[in-house]
Amino acid sequence: PEAYHLGAAAPLAVLMLAWFWLANTFSDGAADPLPYIPLLNPLEIGLLLSLAGVCLWLRKHVMRLGNAALLVAGASLFALVTAMVMRTAHHWADVPWNTGALLDSMRVQAGLSIVWTLMALALMIGGHMRSNRQLWLGGAALIGVVVVKLFFVELSNRGGMERIVSFIGVGILLLVVGYFAPLPPKHSVTEVGEKPGPGPTAAPDTL
Repeated sequence: PEAYHLGAAAPLAVLMLAWFWLANTFSDGAADPLPYIPLLNPLEIGLLLSLAGVCLWLRKHVMRLGNAALLVAGASLFALVTAMVMRTAHHWADVPWNTGALLDSMRVQAGLSIVWTLMALALMIGGHMRSNRQLWLGGAALIGVVVVKLFFVELSNRGGMERIVSFIGVGILLLVVGYFAPLPPKHSVTEVGEKPGPGPTAAPDTL
């Protein structure tokens, strides 16, 4: 039965993951006559369900790929949120649904900077609360990407309101990170529950 679950479901999992990336990349999320609401539209609900199914299958039936499942889930969620920002700009701000127009839109760029910083904030707070340095460092790396993006992309838009909003929003979130999510300490070699035994007792003095 285990071999059947692994062999029979593997092609379906690959197809679902391929559909996730293709639909997330090329679909604008239109579902007329329904309005587009981020994460609450047929496309993104289907994407989340398909991704959850693939990741649960990986963790349950391919135990040696546990970390790989987390990487797949993290990269896919990052791609989903990034495309969600672009779809929101397309439907709510009338930005044309093509790569050039989306990347040139400072509304899209400002939205990406703020949303990516929120994702980094969640990773760093989660890493701090769980004492997981790898999770915290992943969030710090994402913040580094946002800072580089601010200087090379947002600064090119001279005098734009979106640039001001982007810098202020990211700056406030960075203050929140510094206050609520400092780098968790390294794990000590000595077990937490281990206590030193009583030292040798001195013999009483005899006259």
